[in-house]
Amino acid sequence: MQRQVNGTTLAYDRVGQGRCIVLCHSLGMNREIWFQQVPVFSQRHQVLTYDARGHGQSSKPPGPYALEQFAQDVYALLQADGIDRAAVVGLSLGGNIAQALAVAHPELVQALVLSDTTAYYGDEQAWEQRARDVEARGLAAIVDTQLGRWLSDGFRASHPELMARFATWLTANDVRTYTACQRMLGKIDLRGQVERLACPTLVVVGEADPATPLPMARDLQQRIAGARLVVLPGARHMSPIEYPEQFNAAVLDFLAQAGW
Repeated sequence: MQRQVNGTTLAYDRVGQGRCIVLCHSLGMNREIWFQQVPVFSQRHQVLTYDARGHGQSSKPPGPYALEQFAQDVYALLQADGIDRAAVVGLSLGGNIAQALAVAHPELVQALVLSDTTAYYGDEQAWEQRARDVEARGLAAIVDTQLGRWLSDGFRASHPELMARFATWLTANDVRTYTACQRMLGKIDLRGQVERLACPTLVVVGEADPATPLPMARDLQQRIAGARLVVLPGARHMSPIEYPEQFNAAVLDFLAQAGW
């Protein structure tokens, strides 16, 4: 399905019945990344997955981008689809979007799951250099590096078909929109904003995540009153992919306790 919202066209899917869970994917990926979550979550809930602007089958308007723009995209999509309350699960960039959405629309976000993400990446110049590297060498040149950051060596070795799928998703991106997102990430700073959140919040992090490591997750947890922290041993940056059973169980248990 597709909807024109907030000046762009978003591709999305809705499956299941009951209270809604929105799943927000990471940089360079698309809504298909949740293939191990949707069949499980949709047994109890309605699940909405979507491609963020600049990703997947959604429109790819030129940058520069702002995080608030991405959050407003989700809000407008939910409003257009008649959804006025939801639990929101975000991975990495998706976790940034989820935070910004909850800050801007606390009446909408009833529960929040923030996986392998942060309120503040820091080092804007490092993100600028990464963007310039992609502009110079292309996305294919960063596939191996990114897969190594996202998933453990053993997991990659034992899942070659999945690695090929991830590589296809990553290289299918438009360099201009991908680098616009990188530069946006370098500017993100939700410190001083997430402290206002009052909804139940779960922070999940891979124990070996090199992109948003455990100290970042602990900092995020401590900024949000009452937030819980789950650490998945051995996981890197994409813990929902590498440890889907543990991730899914943690999310569903948290949502049940949150009354969702």
